[in-house]
Amino acid sequence: MAVFIGAYCLWCVLGGVMAGVQVTAPKDFFIASRRMSATTYIAAVTAASFSAWAFLGHSGIIFRDGFQFAYTSLYPIAIALTGVLFFKRQWMLSRRFGFMTSGEMFAEYFNGGMVRFLAIIIGLTFAIPYVGIQLGASGLVFNVLSDDALSPDGAMWMLSAIVALYVMLGGMRAVSYAGVLQWALMIFVLVTSGYLLLQYFGGWSTFTEGLAQLGRQDGVGRWGSTADGYSAYFVMPSAMDLTAGLGKETPVGGIWTGTMCLTYVLGMMGIQATPAFSAFAFSASSPRSFGWQQVVFCALIMGGLLVFVSVAQGVGAHLLGANPAIDKSNLGIAEILTPRAGERPEYLVTEYLRTLNDTMPWLVGLMAVAFFAAIHSTGAAMMNAAGAMMARDVYKRYVHRSASHGSQIFVARMSILLIMLAALTLSTFFKPAILLLGGVAIAWGFQLLPALAAVCWFPWLTRTGVTLGLIAGMIGVVLTDGTGAVVAGWFDQTLPWGRWPLTIYSAAWGMFANITIAVVVSALTQTTEATTHRQRFHSFLSDHSEVPVYKRGWITIAWVIAILWMIFGIGPGAIVGNTIFGAPASGLDGWAFGIPSIWAWQILWWGVGVVMLAIVAFYLEFSRAPHRRIDPLVDDLGDIGR
Repeated sequence: MAVFIGAYCLWCVLGGVMAGVQVTAPKDFFIASRRMSATTYIAAVTAASFSAWAFLGHSGIIFRDGFQFAYTSLYPIAIALTGVLFFKRQWMLSRRFGFMTSGEMFAEYFNGGMVRFLAIIIGLTFAIPYVGIQLGASGLVFNVLSDDALSPDGAMWMLSAIVALYVMLGGMRAVSYAGVLQWALMIFVLVTSGYLLLQYFGGWSTFTEGLAQLGRQDGVGRWGSTADGYSAYFVMPSAMDLTAGLGKETPVGGIWTGTMCLTYVLGMMGIQATPAFSAFAFSASSPRSFGWQQVVFCALIMGGLLVFVSVAQGVGAHLLGANPAIDKSNLGIAEILTPRAGERPEYLVTEYLRTLNDTMPWLVGLMAVAFFAAIHSTGAAMMNAAGAMMARDVYKRYVHRSASHGSQIFVARMSILLIMLAALTLSTFFKPAILLLGGVAIAWGFQLLPALAAVCWFPWLTRTGVTLGLIAGMIGVVLTDGTGAVVAGWFDQTLPWGRWPLTIYSAAWGMFANITIAVVVSALTQTTEATTHRQRFHSFLSDHSEVPVYKRGWITIAWVIAILWMIFGIGPGAIVGNTIFGAPASGLDGWAFGIPSIWAWQILWWGVGVVMLAIVAFYLEFSRAPHRRIDPLVDDLGDIGR
């Protein structure tokens, strides 16, 4: 394993050195000179979109909660949808007005700094705890696979030093160089994991027979049975459960109701709404790569691997020893996993790998590096974006408006180092705090969608409306997540609800408050001068990216498919999938496709989601190059102070 880790670290550091040599101006460091190639962009953005969660946490929670949680395997569709809606238009605005950070874009569009300030807060709140959690996971993987040769915290600090080094050296270009290898390793580990799983079972037929036996047994997962008497492991429990939230009431049959799955999956759009992905959009040499990344690499490939491999890993672990209570005597399957994998779901994937230590140690080493790559890809992108915002949106805007190129880059590098140290300190000494903050990170990122929608699509939304809406959304997230109860406890108070009341994810509660305030306040704060200012951005976008007249009829079709996907694919209507292709306990003879009905339903709507994205990204040209040449209004050297 040491050899593979050394080679991986060497690749990343060399990439940082090569990128650092090319850094002469802020745009070189922050947005790769706006010349990131299509291949590099596709690999780097895909790698950054999927963190340790996709490889460590996801299948572990499926093991614990079952197929009801597996609906969240469709989140690559939601992630890609964010890019389809916003990346091309952000790229165009960046080329026209010279933006290097999303904060600059918000400040220029809204003609004020408050939205920029809130974007900085969200960027840092996302970066520090999110990076800390990711890096903590890398230490965990190293500790388990090395048989405790190094403590999780010690391994985390060691591996994190490499990430900080290459990002500080080369900025966005170094992130993209590393991202190419990281994406390749991510695909390798998922494909290899799926192949090894089938080998453990002796083939697909033995695996599906095992699923049939699980469907007839009690005690699978933690939720027991639903009100209809089905195993909660094999069904979505209900369209919605009117409970006060976790910590106050326990939902019958499980937390992953239709409303919970819908709001959670849509909340994952917050990943690509963060400043880090705006920076990726600004860095691309052309939007031609956007659609391929969004539809093919994110939704089709990564979505397919999660829907098939991660689900099979999580469910199959019951049959391989992680759940000693399961009767599998008729299958003749070896128990390769230990009960530790079931007691601590985050250990599930590493427990799979440990089974290869004696027979294929080289493969364990290679797959371990793949896990580190997946973990580091997101962290590197977040740190680079946060460093850029500290240099451009804080230092240059408020401290030294005439800052030189060198001083901006220096501030960014020092900011990256401080962000890394803050993340590691929280992860080492304040684990409960970092988990709480990490819980709101993506949900807070999701709150930036109305601001992005205003900039890219809706000139009617005003600065005051968006600002107050964003603040309301952030507060709404905190109050409906576990963080709210902790904050209330500081004042000797308790909230009347628990976490995720009514089985609605905190990101959605925040968005409800966000949109309500934004719309109402915008209606009350319209001025001719501000509207004229905002309209010049939208006039530019319309002139360069209008959907051709003969294609506009497909906009309605795309909306219909999107609504159906949200209702029946990941939302309340998905309860149809519980039995439409056979009852959970009916076995192979009763399952229309030889797999549980709920899994077949998820696969069906994964396919529908890919088609939906393809229509919007390619046919409706949301992710294709603009029809007209874009002439910059300002220089691109970072000299323009906003």
